[in-house]
Amino acid sequence: MAFELTIGYFMPIFAFLFVFVVIYALLARTKILGESTFVNLFLALVMAIIFIVVPAARSYTVALVPSIVVLIVVLFFILLVLGFAKGGIEDVIKNPALGVLAIIALILIFLISAIHVFSAALQPYMPWSNVSTTGATEEIKAVIWHPAVLGALILFIIAAVVAYVLNRFK
Repeated sequence: MAFELTIGYFMPIFAFLFVFVVIYALLARTKILGESTFVNLFLALVMAIIFIVVPAARSYTVALVPSIVVLIVVLFFILLVLGFAKGGIEDVIKNPALGVLAIIALILIFLISAIHVFSAALQPYMPWSNVSTTGATEEIKAVIWHPAVLGALILFIIAAVVAYVLNRFK
């Protein structure tokens, strides 16, 4: 029990390091901002600080990191077992089905963590919510559901379908 409390105390630091390393690795690998190590480090540091300062982003990262670590460990063991079964791990890695499965699992982890962290903030805006909306939210709903707006949306959809059909016969 004491060990869990100690690790929980350091979770913001682990989240900071995780975001910093991932952002830096992405920037260095893709070379979006060039080859400057200083620029990549500085931007990764700023983004990691923003993730730690904003409570919702920190909560999302803290909820996300353990699931990603579990996914990586599970994938490692799957690769290990399949490598023993097929005779070599190279044959397993070349199979695109495993990559697609890993990406689907990663997307599910991102979505489930986001729903877990942001559900309280999104609850009043859900259709099944019993919370009455007033003020700006009520005005936005009135504008969106106004017949003129819905008519314009239907016309836009018809125009998009007509443009697609005409472009297809070009």
